[in-house]
Amino acid sequence: MNIETCIKYFGFLNHECDRYLTGGITDEEIQQLKIETDRFIELVMNSDLPFSLKQKIAAIKLEYSYNSSREYLPLLGGWDLTRHRRQRERRKKVEDLKFQIKDLPRFIQLNYS
Repeated sequence: MNIETCIKYFGFLNHECDRYLTGGITDEEIQQLKIETDRFIELVMNSDLPFSLKQKIAAIKLEYSYNSSREYLPLLGGWDLTRHRRQRERRKKVEDLKFQIKDLPRFIQLNYS
């Protein structure tokens, strides 16, 4: 892992966040995004990048736990209300990730290139 690869990967993650925020995101997609983010952080931690940059990247978190149990609220709209609430939760997680990573490529270019 080098600086250019790191910057490109942040570009990829930003693009994925934008894609999910303009459309929708399923539990499986957010789980895949979490796996990608965790894998990237692991690659960074095992690389020769500067320690201060590793610390900054290690602080990125995408916390999402998939709960397969379904809630049904028959008096409040049933599945639609539950599905809408879960979509809002997933959207919020993606927004949080995007907020954490949006300025990092520029920061890396200014400080490490």
